Amino acid sequence: MDIKKFSFIKDEPILSGKPGYFDFYHKSFSPALKDMILSDTCPHTIGLFSKWGTGKSSIVDQLKIDLEAEKDNHLFLFDAWKYQDDSLRRTFLIKLVRFLRDKEYKLPENILDSVYANRQTSRSVQSPIQSEHKRNNPKSVKDWWKKYKLIILLLLVPFVLGVVFYSLNELFPENIILFSINSVLTYVNGIAWLGLLAALFLKPIAEKMIKHATEKMFESSRTFSEVKTEIVLEERLNSPEQFESVFAKLVSEIKIGKLVIVFDNIDRVQGETAIKILSTIKTFLDIGKSNVIFIVPCDSNAINMQIRSYYKNLQADSEFDESEYLKKLFNIVIFTPEFIEEDLYQYASSLFELTGSDIKKITDDQKVLSVITKAFKKNPRELKQFINNFISAILVASKTDVADEILSKDNIGYFAKVVILKQKFPRAYLRLKEFWNEPEKILMTDEKDLELRDFLTLTSSVSTDNVEPFIYFKKPFIELGLKNAAEIRKVLLSGSIDEFAKFSTEEPDKRKLERYIVTILRNYKSQNRVLFTIFKTQIQGLDNSGLIENCTEDYFEVSVDVIENLWNNYFDLPIITIFKLVPKLTPSDRNVIFNLYSSVLLNDEIKTEARKPYLLILLEQLSANLDLLNSEHIERINSALRINLEGQHDLLNKFQTIEKQRAFIDSEILKKIVHETLTNRNVSKYFPILINYREFLIELKLDLTLVQKVASLVHSQNNETPHTAAEKIQFFDNLNNFIGEYINSFEELPETDQADLLNGLNNSLHQSSVNDDLYFIIIISIEWLITSLSSKHQVDQMHSIIGNFILNSNIANFEKYFNYWNEDTQQEILEREFDTLSNKFVIDDGFLEACYKIGTLGQQLRVISKLIEKKHDYGIAFLKSLEEDLPDRGKVLQLLVDRCKTLSLVERQDILNYLKEKVLESDDDQIKKNINDSILEYLKSNDANQILFGTSLLELTFINDTNHRDITKEMLDFYGAKDYRLGEVDIPVIDYFIQIVTKLPRALKEKLVYLLFTNIKIDQSNILIKSMFDSIAKLKLNSDEFESDYTDLMQRIKQWPEVENKKQVINYFEMALNNSQGKLSNKYLEEIKKTDTETSA
Repeated sequence: MDIKKFSFIKDEPILSGKPGYFDFYHKSFSPALKDMILSDTCPHTIGLFSKWGTGKSSIVDQLKIDLEAEKDNHLFLFDAWKYQDDSLRRTFLIKLVRFLRDKEYKLPENILDSVYANRQTSRSVQSPIQSEHKRNNPKSVKDWWKKYKLIILLLLVPFVLGVVFYSLNELFPENIILFSINSVLTYVNGIAWLGLLAALFLKPIAEKMIKHATEKMFESSRTFSEVKTEIVLEERLNSPEQFESVFAKLVSEIKIGKLVIVFDNIDRVQGETAIKILSTIKTFLDIGKSNVIFIVPCDSNAINMQIRSYYKNLQADSEFDESEYLKKLFNIVIFTPEFIEEDLYQYASSLFELTGSDIKKITDDQKVLSVITKAFKKNPRELKQFINNFISAILVASKTDVADEILSKDNIGYFAKVVILKQKFPRAYLRLKEFWNEPEKILMTDEKDLELRDFLTLTSSVSTDNVEPFIYFKKPFIELGLKNAAEIRKVLLSGSIDEFAKFSTEEPDKRKLERYIVTILRNYKSQNRVLFTIFKTQIQGLDNSGLIENCTEDYFEVSVDVIENLWNNYFDLPIITIFKLVPKLTPSDRNVIFNLYSSVLLNDEIKTEARKPYLLILLEQLSANLDLLNSEHIERINSALRINLEGQHDLLNKFQTIEKQRAFIDSEILKKIVHETLTNRNVSKYFPILINYREFLIELKLDLTLVQKVASLVHSQNNETPHTAAEKIQFFDNLNNFIGEYINSFEELPETDQADLLNGLNNSLHQSSVNDDLYFIIIISIEWLITSLSSKHQVDQMHSIIGNFILNSNIANFEKYFNYWNEDTQQEILEREFDTLSNKFVIDDGFLEACYKIGTLGQQLRVISKLIEKKHDYGIAFLKSLEEDLPDRGKVLQLLVDRCKTLSLVERQDILNYLKEKVLESDDDQIKKNINDSILEYLKSNDANQILFGTSLLELTFINDTNHRDITKEMLDFYGAKDYRLGEVDIPVIDYFIQIVTKLPRALKEKLVYLLFTNIKIDQSNILIKSMFDSIAKLKLNSDEFESDYTDLMQRIKQWPEVENKKQVINYFEMALNNSQGKLSNKYLEEIKKTDTETSA
């Protein structure tokens, strides 16, 4: 982020009309003070009390302008803090004289001579230590020689002597005395020079040691000297009398107008100095002139502290009252009023207008102004200084990689809050670094700073989800390896589970994601409201995305800690998801979860109706983790259930297996239910429970007692509610499920009990009609009980009732009844009640579909057979609906073929059309063979209808040339048999032969021709004879090839006994000859004509 346009605000009093000026109350103060000052009755000293930075300087500056606007009035401002290290009285006089001369007051030239003379004298006074210091700092060679001459001589003398004796020793090497002296001098020189070197290095240390010892020795002496010097200087420079005299002379020169002397910053100087200034004002400057007024603007609290501290050191009286001291100093005390927060808000806003466009754009936020105003609500000056500091912080932050985050509109307010803590409440800021996510720890329990407490309370809404960037100006290390760190944190805080799951799934490094989540959970561990949202969002999001299964022990450990933290809101925790963690937890953490949740069962609130859903879920989760529960947990659950189960029958349903029932349910509870609790009013509610607990009840040997109790309730239910009612329907509906589960126990009932039960059911049937819901439900009960009945008479009676129900029920009720059972039972019912059902399904397609759908292949074939036998369309429509999904294609087709035997030509047309469509050449050979055999059977039947249907079947598409030849051969052999006489019924077959003659081999063709010629004889009917001649004509035979057949026929015609019939035969033969071929044809024509002539004659 690049910030170019910014400006700092000058930290100085601002006058009205100047940039940055804001009208709090200052404009009204200056005129008031002016009026007071110009009054002849104005007191000598005025105290203007206000805290630092609240505008005292602005008031004084404005007063100066207003006061001096009128002639001869002047205001002299003396900064006591600036000159606190000088002689204040002398400095005050010098500055005042200079001010008055600048205002053109004519003052004596020598009025300050005594002041300057005293200052000259002061230079000659020195302390003992100062004098010693001068003596140790030589200023000339002479002084240097005097200081070090002894050392130089001690070094040079041995050196010179050494050189001399060394030379002599070289000249006289045999002289023992010279040699000894030379050796001694060598050692002396070595020691001397070593001493010099040591002195050079050890000198600083030695000097410090000497200096320290000297100071200790003369410490009291030095103190005395300094005190004595101070007293001398004061007496000589500005004694009280001298000061008072000079000041009186100066004031005497003010003839007209008012002189206002302002002692500023007294509350900032050292305590003793401040006391002296105030005492001087009251004691020495009160000269009785009403035209000289003293104003002391200060922080009364600071002055009081200085006064109390100063006088406590002088007095042992702990009851000293500093406020009384101030009352004696000031004639008038004026307190500036408090600031209005809204004014400070506007003031801060006006200051930001001066900070430059870039800064103003960043800080243009209501939270920024609110935070600043609440921090500096009593001090505009401090507020102004903070804004400059805040600008600096913004500039630094703008160069970091978190600039966009902490300088955003959402976070700039919190950034201001952090900078305020760092500047104004440094201790709190240090705690913020450690406990940023635990606001209550930032404000320690022993915190005495009420201003900090108020600030944190009033700005509690200005917060962030991550303070680290605001403190360290960089992103947390844990976020650097994540793709969507910022988005994940945001959705966690907002509670968006689906969004969190989406971002989590997109993260490539799931371990880093887990560590990030763990870090966030730990950071917010003390902010329960936020922590709750985060925890619930992340755990359900991880569960939804399937990531929770792969989390590590660290995640699970932190999760358990968080659950403990949030336990006060346990009803709102995601219990199902939490229990998914249980198998992953360490034994100790697992026990924590079990302890927490098992203890919930003992709470009174859990017994309320509103918490019932939660209780049911909890029991379900605890029972699901039976293998992980220890004996203590189980006992606690057991104990709670004994208390809570009274009237809470649905709680029992949460224990679905016998293992869980043994663990959690006391057998006495079940015994009480069976023997006492069950009534006809509540049994419907208990039926599901009793079914669920069947194994356990059998184990407890309570099952037979239970079914006897239920049997008696069937009778009482019938007596108490004789008419059909919703309760009764519910009762029998649940009874059905119960009987189904306890059917083996019902088999063990005595026959008399069985009879009573059946009578009760039968009586209930009589109170409803076949298509009522109650009737259907009771039929179900009867169906259940049939297999358990020991009496054949009772079984037959029940079968009769069921058959009557089937025969008279509508399709909806029948389907409910049929679909209630499993497939095996449905098939058993279909087999048992087939005859009754067939009467229904041949007229009702609903029944047909229901029966066919559930039947076995054999039963489906039976259904189709019934349809072909009884249905008006022979089941063709239904068969078409099945398309190719036939139970046994060959048998179905054969059934259709067989059905046609008794049908007329018109009636069997639909079947014939279906067969033509469905019997294909690709069909199984056996299917085709069976149909082929049926065709032959029809053709040989000597029944006109069957023969016609047989010839119709010859049109089926699978009949190929081979089939035609085989059928032709078979039929020709059949017709050629000695005991067979061809008749008119066979004419369709002969016609068929003529149609396929071209597909026949010569042998069969000859055989066919032989059949035709041989069957033209006197004992055949005229119809058959004509048919034979027609067939011969169609064949267009070659008479030369069949000469013997033609010759034999001619002989038979010549011998034909009946004249009339003979003439018809001649005509038929003549027509056939006309269609024949060969040379002999003409011969036979002439001959037949001749025979015709002879016959006519």
